[in-house]
This record gives sequence, C-alpha cells and structure tokens, in this order.
Amino acid sequence: MVSSSRGDDLQFTINNTGLAADTLSVTGTSGAAVTILGNNSNGLSATVGGTLDLTMDEGVTISSTNAGTGLFVDPVLTVNFVDNTFDPDDQDTYNHATSMNVFDSLGNAHVMSLYFVKESPPNNWTAYALIDGEDIGEPNTALPSPQNTQASRASFRLFFNDDGSFNATTSDPLQVTYWNPINEQGLSNGAQSGLTFASGASFPITDPLTSSNFEIDLEGITQFGSTFAVNDITQDGYTTGRLTNVDVSPVGIIFARYTNGQSRSLGQVALANFRNQQGLQPIGNTAWVETFTSGNPITGTPGSSALGVLQSGALEESNVDLSEELVALIEAQRNFQANSKTIQTEDAITQSIINIR
Repeated sequence: MVSSSRGDDLQFTINNTGLAADTLSVTGTSGAAVTILGNNSNGLSATVGGTLDLTMDEGVTISSTNAGTGLFVDPVLTVNFVDNTFDPDDQDTYNHATSMNVFDSLGNAHVMSLYFVKESPPNNWTAYALIDGEDIGEPNTALPSPQNTQASRASFRLFFNDDGSFNATTSDPLQVTYWNPINEQGLSNGAQSGLTFASGASFPITDPLTSSNFEIDLEGITQFGSTFAVNDITQDGYTTGRLTNVDVSPVGIIFARYTNGQSRSLGQVALANFRNQQGLQPIGNTAWVETFTSGNPITGTPGSSALGVLQSGALEESNVDLSEELVALIEAQRNFQANSKTIQTEDAITQSIINIR
C-alpha cells in the first residue's frame, strides 16, 4: 500500500517489459478500481488521490530503480497539495483584505480588492488582486484552449525584512497587465483593455495611456506586531468631470478646475511689446496692428523682461493722467456753457425783433 499523509495525488508511469497480458489494478480512496493493461511498446500512467492500493497477479513484483527498469519509473511524480487554497469568497483562506476605486479610460469606477495571505516561511506573504470580483492575471498559455486566453488569478509574492520594513528588491512588482474593464452585465464597456508583456507592455506607465495597465505601489507597507490597518490609500485615477472654474495667475498660466476634483494647467498667456508703441495703427474696437514704424513685436511671459503681470477677475484701471483729463472736462463744460449762452442771447434778440414788427 502506498499512501500520502497530506493527500497528495500520486502519479505512476508503468513501463512494461513483460507480457502484454500483465495488468495493474489501481484503487483510490473512493474504492473505484482502475485496471491498466501493460504492453510492450508504450508506458502507461495513472493519477489517484489519497490512499493507493495495488493488486497484482501472482508472480508479479513491484520494484523501483534509478535505471527505470522496474514497474515504477524513478522518481514518482506528485502534484503538490495546497492547504487552504485562496478563495476570495472564503474569509478563512486569507488573513487581511482592503479595497479601493480604480478608473478605466472612460472614467468608469471599478473596485479593486487586495487580499493578503501569510505564508509558512517567516516574513513571507502573497497578495492577490481582483477587480470587480474578476481575475486580472495574464493567461496561462500552456493550458488548452480556451483556458489559454482567459485571465488567471493575479498573485504577487511579498517579502519583509526582520525589522518589519518592506523588501521591494526581492518582492514581486504589483503590475496589472490583463485588466479588461467590464460593465454591470459582465460585458466589455468599451474602455482600453490590458496589454500583456508578450504584446509589448512596459513599466513605468507613460502618458498618454495606450492600455488599462497600471501598477500598485506598496511603498510604506510594513509588517509589525500590531493589528492590520490601512492608514493611507492614494491613486491617480479619476472619473469624468466638467469644467467649473478658470483662474489666470499673475504670470499668465491658465488654471482649470473640474467637478471631479482635478485641476490642470491649460496654457499660458503671452504678452507682446514694441520698440515704438506710438507707431501702432488703430483699427477700431481698441485693437491695434504693428506697422513699420512700431517695429516687430517682442513676445514673452508676463512678469519677464519689461513686460507687466496679469490680474485675473479685475477691471482694468484708467491708464491716463486723471488730473489732465479732469481739466479737459472742465474746459469742455465751460465751452458748452458759453455756446449755450450765445444761442440763448441770439434767441432773445430774434424774439425782440419779431415783437417790434
């Protein structure tokens, strides 16, 4: 009887060098017996789990040699049995979990969940990542179709130093390369899809984006003897937004604010100066054009060289001599009054002449 105390699957390959009628009966813990017929040309294999009972014909013996001439070819191949295989739906299979919002290229929000599993070697962990409850790992191309094109479970090995600090050198980079955003119906929502390493994925991510790939930075994560807690989560994705406000700085930078909390510089205002400003030609509506006399414009940013600065949200103050303009206004008023008096006198003389007639 051959058995595994851990419940491993035991795989045996039969190389038959005797009669074609030789048989091997394999009985697993379920009690179902499988009889394997030997032949002179091909080796046969069987995989069973748990306890294995072998029943052989009279006169047949079991031997296992390095030369591979026995009934079992060395070494006996086993598939490792994993205790408490990770299952996001079973809280007993992971130690801690947290989540955050991530956004696709269309601005749709998705929930990314991170699960942390403590491994048996000290200071070793495995992190699993899912988005909207779906796997986002690169497909295993060794599997048969269609499994070789389906997402696998994304897992990352994490290692900590003996002082509790994170060992980023030996840990796996948390790089997501096979996230295909879906909608509530489980169908593609039209956003950018993932780009695998085999298809040219590269990190760090460059702008503009060409895929849904992103990287999770665990800088600052620690492993101390305290209760698991998340102190801070930041991410640079954002949902769609509308323009709400525009500010212009004194140096001419146009700064836009949006409803999604984002802000962005749209550009910078440029100012122009002329060697002979009096040589500019007016074309109406306070607009002027350069002439041969004014010279070519000298452009620059506000506040540089001899150029002034800008003030946003304010009316322009008068750029003339107010005293001079006030004197001119008084003179104009007196001239108007004198002209009015002349007209009044002329009107009185005309009325007197008409009355004499």
